[in-house]
Amino acid sequence: MNIQFWSFTHKWSSLICTLFLLMLCITGLPLVFHDEIDAWRGEVEAPYMPPGTPKANLDNVAEAARKQRPNDVIRFMSWNEAESPNQIFVTMAPNMDAPPQASKSVVIDSRTAKVLDAPEPTKGLIYFLFFMHSEMFAGLPGMLFLGLMGLVFVISVVSGVVLYRPFMRRIDFGTIRRNKGLRTTWLDLHNLLGATTISWVLVVGFTGTINTLNKVIINIWQKDQMAQMIAPYQNAPPLQHLGSIQVAVDAAVKAIPNMTLGFVATQAAGYQALIITQSSCGATRQ
Repeated sequence: MNIQFWSFTHKWSSLICTLFLLMLCITGLPLVFHDEIDAWRGEVEAPYMPPGTPKANLDNVAEAARKQRPNDVIRFMSWNEAESPNQIFVTMAPNMDAPPQASKSVVIDSRTAKVLDAPEPTKGLIYFLFFMHSEMFAGLPGMLFLGLMGLVFVISVVSGVVLYRPFMRRIDFGTIRRNKGLRTTWLDLHNLLGATTISWVLVVGFTGTINTLNKVIINIWQKDQMAQMIAPYQNAPPLQHLGSIQVAVDAAVKAIPNMTLGFVATQAAGYQALIITQSSCGATRQ
């Protein structure tokens, strides 16, 4: 492949993704500091209690959430002790099939089962920035489109590296030729910034592309591994009474005791308790 091919590839791949990449940078920067922004806005915190205070029964947590939002159903419970100690985030929606934008959260003290906050998620700057950054308010098509732009960006970076190699043979690394005109100066700055940030931008572009496929990957998992796990219940009649969340979680913890509870997902047919760590997860159904 000659230099003209790589030059054409670099120029047009860069032009195609530039506008969307700029949007991702502008919306992504505040999201990096969303914890600090939430704290500045008066983010709720769990009150102090002596270390070792026992945790509340998860069924009581679920009941507190239902009382707060009686017209919604519980879809998820999640924990993040590192960022939000002693808090349980209960995600609720009008029904199980509601889109993510319809979800609302109730923050509950994990020790007392008392409601700490019930924020309105569909308002505010962070809400707008998050959905603009992740899917441009276009759902899965918007997410996949941004993934495509991320892939085009990676192509732009790789082609730029190919072009930079012969360029570096002519001048020393880091040289900015200020005496050869404004265009040359900008070219040297462009090449220098690209060369010094290449590892970071490749990681951001490649991992960002993979992140846009999370819904697709989850759907594949649901149709494959999850389908195998719930196969014994496939033809079972609908449950008239949902099982206990606490019992389901206890069963999962007992089955895999060395993992940390991070997420509980509910379904219309019952509860599914997930034990999640960074490396692996297990599941059980009550």
